[in-house]
Amino acid sequence: MAVSRTAKTAAGGSAGAPAGGVARKKAGKRRAPASPDDAAAPAADGSHDEAPAAAQAMHKSVGWALTVLARLHRVELGERLSALGLFPGQEQLLQALHDHETMTMGALAELMRVRPPTASKAVARLTAQGLVRRAGGAAGDGRLVRVRLTAEGQRRAAALAALWADAEQRLLAGFDQRERKKLRKLLRRAADNFQEARENDAQAGAQPQGR
Repeated sequence: MAVSRTAKTAAGGSAGAPAGGVARKKAGKRRAPASPDDAAAPAADGSHDEAPAAAQAMHKSVGWALTVLARLHRVELGERLSALGLFPGQEQLLQALHDHETMTMGALAELMRVRPPTASKAVARLTAQGLVRRAGGAAGDGRLVRVRLTAEGQRRAAALAALWADAEQRLLAGFDQRERKKLRKLLRRAADNFQEARENDAQAGAQPQGR
Protein backbone atom coordinates (compact mmCIF):
# COMPACT_ATOMS: atom_id res chain seq x y z
CA MET A 1 0.00 0.00 0.00
CA ALA A 2 1.41 3.45 -0.90
CA VAL A 3 2.56 5.66 1.96
CA SER A 4 1.20 9.19 1.87
CA ARG A 5 3.50 12.25 1.65
CA THR A 6 2.14 13.40 5.02
CA ALA A 7 3.20 10.16 6.71
CA LYS A 8 6.67 10.43 5.19
CA THR A 9 6.95 14.00 6.43
CA ALA A 10 5.95 12.99 9.99
CA ALA A 11 8.43 10.15 10.01
CA GLY A 12 11.43 11.89 8.50
CA GLY A 13 10.89 15.63 8.89
CA SER A 14 9.79 18.08 6.20
CA ALA A 15 9.88 16.78 2.66
CA GLY A 16 12.11 19.61 1.52
CA ALA A 17 14.62 19.45 4.39
CA PRO A 18 18.24 18.52 3.54
CA ALA A 19 19.13 14.88 4.17
CA GLY A 20 21.84 15.84 6.71
CA GLY A 21 19.64 18.16 8.78
CA VAL A 22 18.48 15.59 11.28
CA ALA A 23 21.98 14.13 11.57
CA ARG A 24 23.43 17.55 12.34
CA LYS A 25 20.80 18.14 15.04
CA LYS A 26 21.61 14.79 16.65
CA ALA A 27 25.31 15.52 16.44
CA GLY A 28 24.68 18.86 18.12
CA LYS A 29 23.05 17.13 21.06
CA ARG A 30 26.00 14.79 21.44
CA ARG A 31 28.42 17.73 21.49
CA ALA A 32 26.67 19.58 24.33
CA PRO A 33 29.16 21.24 26.74
CA ALA A 34 30.28 18.96 29.53
CA SER A 35 29.12 19.75 33.06
CA PRO A 36 31.62 20.24 35.93
CA ASP A 37 30.74 16.74 37.13
CA ASP A 38 31.58 15.34 33.72
CA ALA A 39 34.94 17.08 33.81
CA ALA A 40 35.77 15.39 37.12
CA ALA A 41 34.69 11.96 35.93
CA PRO A 42 37.39 9.35 35.18
CA ALA A 43 38.61 9.28 31.60
CA ALA A 44 37.56 6.41 29.36
CA ASP A 45 41.15 5.14 29.17
CA GLY A 46 41.31 4.73 32.96
CA SER A 47 43.97 7.41 33.43
CA HIS A 48 42.19 8.83 36.51
CA ASP A 49 41.22 5.53 38.08
CA GLU A 50 44.18 5.34 40.47
CA ALA A 51 43.00 7.91 43.06
CA PRO A 52 39.48 6.46 43.50
CA ALA A 53 40.97 2.97 43.69
CA ALA A 54 43.44 4.08 46.36
CA ALA A 55 40.69 5.78 48.36
CA GLN A 56 38.56 2.67 48.14
CA ALA A 57 41.48 0.51 49.26
CA MET A 58 42.08 2.80 52.27
CA HIS A 59 38.40 2.70 53.19
CA LYS A 60 38.48 -1.10 53.17
CA SER A 61 41.82 -1.46 54.97
CA VAL A 62 42.37 -2.89 58.44
CA GLY A 63 44.04 0.36 59.48
CA TRP A 64 40.90 2.33 58.59
CA ALA A 65 38.72 -0.04 60.61
CA LEU A 66 41.07 0.26 63.59
CA THR A 67 41.04 4.06 63.36
CA VAL A 68 37.24 4.14 63.36
CA LEU A 69 37.08 1.68 66.25
CA ALA A 70 39.66 3.62 68.29
CA ARG A 71 37.72 6.86 67.77
CA LEU A 72 34.43 5.28 68.83
CA HIS A 73 36.09 3.67 71.85
CA ARG A 74 37.57 7.03 72.84
CA VAL A 75 34.16 8.69 72.55
CA GLU A 76 32.57 5.87 74.57
CA LEU A 77 35.04 6.39 77.43
CA GLY A 78 35.56 10.14 77.17
CA GLU A 79 32.56 11.40 79.13
CA ARG A 80 32.90 8.70 81.78
CA LEU A 81 36.58 9.48 82.29
CA SER A 82 35.74 13.16 82.59
CA ALA A 83 33.33 12.33 85.41
CA LEU A 84 36.28 10.73 87.22
CA GLY A 85 38.45 13.80 86.63
CA LEU A 86 40.60 11.95 84.07
CA PHE A 87 41.63 12.55 80.51
CA PRO A 88 41.77 9.89 77.75
CA GLY A 89 45.08 8.05 78.02
CA GLN A 90 45.45 8.44 81.78
CA GLU A 91 43.30 5.37 82.36
CA GLN A 92 46.04 3.12 80.96
CA LEU A 93 48.62 4.35 83.45
CA LEU A 94 46.22 4.14 86.40
CA GLN A 95 45.17 0.63 85.42
CA ALA A 96 48.79 -0.47 85.03
CA LEU A 97 49.68 0.78 88.51
CA HIS A 98 46.51 -0.73 89.92
CA ASP A 99 47.46 -4.14 88.52
CA HIS A 100 51.17 -4.01 89.37
CA GLU A 101 51.11 -1.81 92.49
CA THR A 102 54.64 -0.38 92.04
CA MET A 103 56.41 0.13 88.70
CA THR A 104 59.44 1.89 87.28
CA MET A 105 59.15 4.50 84.54
CA GLY A 106 60.83 2.11 82.13
CA ALA A 107 58.36 -0.68 82.87
CA LEU A 108 55.42 1.71 82.53
CA ALA A 109 56.71 2.98 79.19
CA GLU A 110 57.18 -0.56 77.92
CA LEU A 111 53.71 -1.65 79.00
CA MET A 112 52.07 1.43 77.45
CA ARG A 113 54.30 1.23 74.33
CA VAL A 114 55.50 4.81 74.70
CA ARG A 115 58.89 6.40 75.27
CA PRO A 116 60.09 6.86 78.88
CA PRO A 117 59.82 10.70 78.67
CA THR A 118 56.17 10.33 77.65
CA ALA A 119 55.49 8.03 80.59
CA SER A 120 57.30 10.46 82.89
CA LYS A 121 55.11 13.37 81.77
CA ALA A 122 51.95 11.30 82.30
CA VAL A 123 53.11 10.35 85.79
CA ALA A 124 53.89 13.99 86.57
CA ARG A 125 50.34 15.04 85.66
CA LEU A 126 48.79 12.32 87.80
CA THR A 127 51.16 13.20 90.64
CA ALA A 128 49.97 16.81 90.46
CA GLN A 129 46.40 15.50 90.74
CA GLY A 130 47.31 13.58 93.89
CA LEU A 131 46.73 10.17 92.26
CA VAL A 132 50.33 8.92 92.00
CA ARG A 133 53.35 9.23 94.28
CA ARG A 134 56.97 8.23 94.09
CA ALA A 135 58.04 5.10 95.93
CA GLY A 136 61.79 5.72 95.85
CA GLY A 137 64.37 4.61 93.32
CA ALA A 138 67.92 5.02 92.16
CA ALA A 139 69.13 8.59 92.10
CA GLY A 140 70.20 9.96 88.73
CA ASP A 141 68.27 7.44 86.63
CA GLY A 142 64.70 8.49 85.88
CA ARG A 143 63.85 5.09 84.43
CA LEU A 144 64.44 3.45 87.81
CA VAL A 145 62.20 5.83 89.74
CA ARG A 146 59.40 3.72 91.15
CA VAL A 147 55.85 5.04 91.42
CA ARG A 148 52.59 3.80 92.86
CA LEU A 149 49.03 4.97 93.38
CA THR A 150 47.94 7.06 96.34
CA ALA A 151 44.79 6.14 98.29
CA GLU A 152 42.78 8.47 96.03
CA GLY A 153 44.47 6.93 92.99
CA GLN A 154 43.40 3.50 94.18
CA ARG A 155 39.81 4.70 94.54
CA ARG A 156 39.79 6.19 91.03
CA ALA A 157 41.41 3.07 89.59
CA ALA A 158 38.73 0.87 91.15
CA ALA A 159 35.99 3.03 89.62
CA LEU A 160 37.90 2.98 86.35
CA ALA A 161 38.05 -0.82 86.35
CA ALA A 162 34.26 -1.04 86.56
CA LEU A 163 33.88 1.57 83.83
CA TRP A 164 36.35 -0.26 81.58
CA ALA A 165 34.64 -3.62 82.10
CA ASP A 166 31.30 -2.13 81.07
CA ALA A 167 32.83 -0.59 77.93
CA GLU A 168 34.49 -3.94 77.15
CA GLN A 169 31.14 -5.72 77.28
CA ARG A 170 29.61 -3.16 74.93
CA LEU A 171 32.58 -3.41 72.59
CA LEU A 172 32.57 -7.21 72.38
CA ALA A 173 28.85 -7.90 72.52
CA GLY A 174 28.13 -11.09 70.56
CA PHE A 175 31.74 -12.32 70.71
CA ASP A 176 32.34 -15.64 72.45
CA GLN A 177 35.43 -16.24 74.60
CA ARG A 178 37.33 -17.90 71.77
CA GLU A 179 36.73 -14.95 69.45
CA ARG A 180 37.71 -12.45 72.14
CA LYS A 181 40.97 -14.26 72.82
CA LYS A 182 41.80 -14.55 69.13
CA LEU A 183 41.02 -10.89 68.47
CA ARG A 184 43.21 -9.81 71.38
CA LYS A 185 46.09 -11.93 70.09
CA LEU A 186 45.74 -10.57 66.55
CA LEU A 187 45.70 -6.97 67.74
CA ARG A 188 48.80 -7.57 69.86
CA ARG A 189 50.58 -9.11 66.88
CA ALA A 190 49.67 -6.08 64.77
CA ALA A 191 50.98 -3.75 67.49
CA ASP A 192 54.20 -5.79 67.67
CA ASN A 193 54.63 -5.37 63.91
CA PHE A 194 54.43 -1.60 64.22
CA GLN A 195 56.75 -1.57 67.21
CA GLU A 196 59.33 -3.73 65.45
CA ALA A 197 59.16 -1.61 62.30
CA ARG A 198 59.72 1.58 64.31
CA GLU A 199 62.69 0.05 66.12
CA ASN A 200 64.19 -1.10 62.83
CA ASP A 201 63.75 2.39 61.36
CA ALA A 202 65.41 3.93 64.41
CA GLN A 203 68.36 1.53 64.17
CA ALA A 204 68.73 2.16 60.44
CA GLY A 205 68.73 5.92 61.06
CA ALA A 206 71.35 5.59 63.78
CA GLN A 207 73.78 3.67 61.59
CA PRO A 208 76.59 5.78 60.09
CA GLN A 209 76.28 6.45 56.38
CA GLY A 210 78.89 4.75 54.21
CA ARG A 211 81.11 6.89 52.04
